[in-house]
Amino acid sequence: MPFVIFFFLLFTALPARADLYRWIDPETGAIKYSSYPPPWVGDAERERRLPPVEVLRYTPRGAAKTPERDKAIAPLEDRRRRLLQELLALPERKDRGPDEIQRQLQMYQLLADELDRLDPRGAAARKAEDYEVMEKLRRRLEVNAR
Repeated sequence: MPFVIFFFLLFTALPARADLYRWIDPETGAIKYSSYPPPWVGDAERERRLPPVEVLRYTPRGAAKTPERDKAIAPLEDRRRRLLQELLALPERKDRGPDEIQRQLQMYQLLADELDRLDPRGAAARKAEDYEVMEKLRRRLEVNAR
């Protein structure tokens, strides 16, 4: 009996160490998380018309920074800055589709989440910059809606 209790305590005390799948539910628009991929993953035709699925890889807490990780962050940070510039330019574009801003925001959010996961220390600075840009975007949309 003590072995069973020890075994139970051992496995209940372990933190989760699984990758997660994240996607936007096509029916509700809600962000979904699961340890299993949605049913359309692996079906090329369905993947083309349904939301992309992001895999959030498990990273142990306190994992040391490595040059490889820094090399992974730099291109993502560049992409994030370009997406912010594109978002600010969208309200003035006359050729944009009705849901283009929403799609760009979703892409941006996925990228920002990945950066926050890879570089949690830089998350606060990015959030402050995001807030400023989103406020500018909101004001531009209000002006163009008049």
